[in-house]
Amino acid sequence: MPDMQVLPPDQLPLADARARGGHWVRAARPVVSPLAAGGFSGSPLFRVEAGGATYVLKAFPPGTTPGRVAFVHAAVGHIRSQGVGEVPAVRPTLAGETCVEDERGLSWELQDFVPGESTPHPTADQAAAALAVLARLHLAAATLPENPPDRGPSPGIARRIEQARGMLSRPWGRLEASATSDKVLAARLAGFRERASAVVESGLAADVVAAVAALEPVVLSRQTVLRDLWAPHVLFAAATSTRVMGVVDCHAMGIDTPATDVARLLGSWAEEVGFESGGAWEAGLAAYEQIRPLPPAARRL
Repeated sequence: MPDMQVLPPDQLPLADARARGGHWVRAARPVVSPLAAGGFSGSPLFRVEAGGATYVLKAFPPGTTPGRVAFVHAAVGHIRSQGVGEVPAVRPTLAGETCVEDERGLSWELQDFVPGESTPHPTADQAAAALAVLARLHLAAATLPENPPDRGPSPGIARRIEQARGMLSRPWGRLEASATSDKVLAARLAGFRERASAVVESGLAADVVAAVAALEPVVLSRQTVLRDLWAPHVLFAAATSTRVMGVVDCHAMGIDTPATDVARLLGSWAEEVGFESGGAWEAGLAAYEQIRPLPPAARRL
């Protein structure tokens, strides 16, 4: 993935990563390179080259249970079986498993490497192409036999409402200093806290928090969705291409309203696409709804 940068091999020794890869590939010494990816999970990520093929070796976040890993891998397999090849395949180990657990309890997987580029500045045609793939993905995920669609409040929205209400009752400016013993980290956290407090308690940010806190969760259609779909996770064949090569990183997959994926992706483009400028935002929504119409309540969200 060209938009990823190579990291110094300090987050996990490369020898350990090669040992992990050995569960999947027969090459005596696969070429392994650390990769950097956006997000907050901190999951180790490596590029593996062996036997003329390229893969991505990745750990699930710490604390991920075997059942959770099995759910994600089953969902990925099902979605691909329904013709959504843009989701990269999870490769079985030489022993036939889809993951390997290391001595620290981390679960590792090997996926096909997706060549492509993400963009924070999509054209209208790129947005339409990406949202069309997402609509197909949602239709496929809705047929998962283990998790049929149901109706209820969105867990993600309910969590945000609870967080907003907590911010109103306990403003960020009154948060205690971090309990960490690392003085450098504590100083950085204090700076972030002060900046966040100033943003949240002034102008539009305060209005947004109050508006979210005043919401009541509504009943919606729910199913298996990605829950963490944003601009870097959609890879195009080139920066200006409308061909979607892959939709990557399914580790956050779970039950919620499909509107959460639509909003997360469009929102990650919002600075350039905007709510008012039309263009790519509306083109993306139109392309999605040509394949999978959004109920009025979901579109309002």
